[in-house]
This record gives sequence, C-alpha cells and structure tokens, in this order.
Amino acid sequence: MAPDHGEDDFLLCKANGIDPVFAVTDDGRYREDWAWLPGQGSVINNKFNAPDGPICSDLREAGALLAASADFQHSYPHSWRYKAKIIFRCTPQWFIPMDQSMRASSTLGTNGNEGRSTGDNSAVMTLRETAIVAIEETRWVPARRY
Repeated sequence: MAPDHGEDDFLLCKANGIDPVFAVTDDGRYREDWAWLPGQGSVINNKFNAPDGPICSDLREAGALLAASADFQHSYPHSWRYKAKIIFRCTPQWFIPMDQSMRASSTLGTNGNEGRSTGDNSAVMTLRETAIVAIEETRWVPARRY
C-alpha cells in the first residue's frame, strides 16, 4: 500500500492506521532524506518502473511482487491541458467544514474556556450561512471624490 500515491491507497491505509509519509517533493522527486530512492530523479520515469528497476526489485525481494513485464506500461493520469503524466502528491493539509453547525464554537469564550450564552440554540447557523449573511448585510459605499 502507498498512502501517498492515489485516493484508493490513501483511504485503505487510513482505515488500517498507516499514515502518509509525504515522500515526494514539489518537483516530483523523492525527498533527499527519504531512505528509499532518495533524490534519484522523477517519480515518473522508466528507470523506476522497469521490471528490473528498484521498485519491482524491492517488491520481488519482499515476496510482494504480483507480476512484472516489460510489455506492460504503467498507466498514469494525464493532464488534459499539457498531455503530461501526473501523480498524486500527498501534502499535509487541514480543512474547515463549512456545512456543520457552529454550535460547539458558540459556547467558547475569548480565551477558550469561558462559556457564553447563545440564547436559542435552534437558530445556530453554519459557518457558511453566517458568512453569506455577513456578505449580504455589507453595504458598499462608493468613494467620495473631492
């Protein structure tokens, strides 16, 4: 399993407690400090993917290689614009859910441990709804010319 390379592997690894390692750099090469194939060129190249290349050799030694053939060409997704091969590059990220209620955050004070009264909790809006209301209530006044 390769949690850094593809959605299916990522989800399978996540379900089995295997974290991504962020092995690929911005320019599509393995990190210099990566123990396996450090900085040895682009992840997408024939040297790595050949039946006698390092990927198949290591899988063969581990008894995990299902098949290897010079006739088989590994397929990659392609950029519709540039017609170039692309890979999934895993990077650390975080997201704010915009569709969930702000109920939990509405009970925190400014220092994070004080409670505050929210009144009727049935009217608590999501972050997205709150942002839309704020945008709609904004009145734009043109700059005055002197």
